Amino acid sequence: MSSPPTLELTSRRLSRAISISLTVRNYPPADYAGIVVLQLPDNATAPQVVKLLETFVRREDWLAKLRLRLAIVEVWRVRFRPA
Repeated sequence: MSSPPTLELTSRRLSRAISISLTVRNYPPADYAGIVVLQLPDNATAPQVVKLLETFVRREDWLAKLRLRLAIVEVWRVRFRPA
């Protein structure tokens, strides 16, 4: 029996949250110039990933905020977490 779609979606989100948490624990942003984590849909294509990264690096204000922090880059927003 397959999981209901909402349960599957929640499970994926939780998995990603745990992955980001482990990334931060293993690689504290304060020990680096900054860390960028991409949160993309499962069906994201390589050109979409490249476009998202290009958009991020072209924004000087975002790069300035990145120093010693974690940036979580999504298609529709960028969140910065303190070190």
